[in-house]
Amino acid sequence: MKRTPEDIGIFQVLALAEAQKPPRIEAKGVYRVGVFKRSGIAITATELEVSHYENFDERVQQLKDKLADIEAQHASATAAAEQQRQEMDSLKSQLLESTMEVQHLKDKIAEMQDMQVTDLEIEADASYDGPHYTGSCTPDFCQYLMTYQTHGHLLPKKYAKSIILDTISLLKGASTLVEIEVPKEGKITVCGDIHGQFYDLLKIFFLNDLPSEQNPYVFNGDFVDRGHFSTEVVLTLFAWKLALPNHIYLNRGNHETAQINGIYGFKQEVIDKYGENLYDLFCEAFRLLPLCHLINGAVFVVHGGLFSKDDVTLKDIRKLNRYCEPKGLQGSEALICDMLWSDPQHCQGRAPSKRGGCGVGIAFGPDVTERFLRKNNLKMIIRSHEKKRKGYETAHNGKLITVHGPSTDGRMRGAYINLDGTMTPMFTSFDQVTAEDIYTVRNSG
Repeated sequence: MKRTPEDIGIFQVLALAEAQKPPRIEAKGVYRVGVFKRSGIAITATELEVSHYENFDERVQQLKDKLADIEAQHASATAAAEQQRQEMDSLKSQLLESTMEVQHLKDKIAEMQDMQVTDLEIEADASYDGPHYTGSCTPDFCQYLMTYQTHGHLLPKKYAKSIILDTISLLKGASTLVEIEVPKEGKITVCGDIHGQFYDLLKIFFLNDLPSEQNPYVFNGDFVDRGHFSTEVVLTLFAWKLALPNHIYLNRGNHETAQINGIYGFKQEVIDKYGENLYDLFCEAFRLLPLCHLINGAVFVVHGGLFSKDDVTLKDIRKLNRYCEPKGLQGSEALICDMLWSDPQHCQGRAPSKRGGCGVGIAFGPDVTERFLRKNNLKMIIRSHEKKRKGYETAHNGKLITVHGPSTDGRMRGAYINLDGTMTPMFTSFDQVTAEDIYTVRNSG
């Protein structure tokens, strides 16, 4: 068949269009593209060359692996950024809550300080012949206060409030860890839990003499709860602290916390005797109490015990923010709860507290005591927190002593410890003051 010029033009257009299509890449070699055949006439487009890929599949896999690494790094960075954001949000929330709590407490104290004084706060009545607190506390006032309370009289609210406020002002300048120096020829007395047993406190003073510059005392926490005269005990101790600030030392115990006071009686006792606003002031004072004392750089005095980890130093303790109601969840509050709640055990190592629950410290063995003493270059630990048959007990190879007041049921004796300038302990045990004795004293005129 004869092709017309129009037919030849069509073939050329088709061949040119085929030649302009993208080349088809093969595994290797040189090849032609755009070949168009029709009616025995072949029209060949431009010859193209493609690079020779001998390891093409391997190269593709490398690129895939690299892409996967980049995606993994991106995912990891995204997760880390999200975790940091969550931690920052949590810290901001905690800071805000702490700031609000502190401001609330400041506002509440200011409100109580500015509130209108009631008739009870001015004077109990015209016939009141008890001690008058004028803002300057002396040993004579303390003795008068003890005598007045011994006969069952209640200090007027005005004076009780002033004693607590002055104690708060004094404790604000105290350290979390207070250091005490006892001269070689001197002595110091360490007392354990009093637990509202006012007449047992008086018995200690009777047996061991009243506080003075030559006769200093450390009261190792748990002044309140369980007994019926917690307000009398704590007002007496606060008064002596004001009279002899460098010779009366007060540690915080687990019963100087609001949660425990609400369970074991102190809160209700204060409300019944003085009203709830005075209870809030007591709580403020308790939050400011030191957590421990160090005598002559050798004897560590703490209410409960040691920590759930080995690396705690005296420097770490000094840095603790004691102004809190500790719940023991994390950070400094966990260390504070250990100091208020932990108990020794006879076996080595650590174990969960026998008291159960969260924020009640741990049980720690003699090896834990030894490591803490060695790390901090100490000689001995004195703690309280547990009743003992003789009122005291020596454990952990003689390096840990427990001292406690009489049990409220009278079945266990009380004790106190005298330390001389060489930090050698001497123990004195005594029996609980009986209800009959209290009745006799309160009605003796």
